[in-house]
Amino acid sequence: MKVDMSSKAVTARLRELDELWLLSVKLANSKKMSPRGEKNSLAQKKQIGEKNPKEIAKSYPLSGLANGWFFRVTEETNLNFLAEGIDLFGRKVSNRQSDPDQALEKCVEYATQISKNE
Repeated sequence: MKVDMSSKAVTARLRELDELWLLSVKLANSKKMSPRGEKNSLAQKKQIGEKNPKEIAKSYPLSGLANGWFFRVTEETNLNFLAEGIDLFGRKVSNRQSDPDQALEKCVEYATQISKNE
């Protein structure tokens, strides 16, 4: 196996290692999260801060598709649609598709799954 030892290639690898080191330091200093199967209590959610539904609806006008969630669909490029959803606690879901209805449908599905796992 040949390894590119040019100064450009070595510099690129060193930069990647530096980025990995910084990420590991950030991870080591980050707060511990609840283990996966543990449910978040309502008190924990209130600490995060419930958002105002009227404010959310200004940016995410589609509601009533999943309980407590608001959605929007935008065309980013020609035939490339981004569906996004947000709930009152700031949790977000998104999906990109060439069909806006399919993108929104997937987004609603993700939001429903998140709500079921509460």
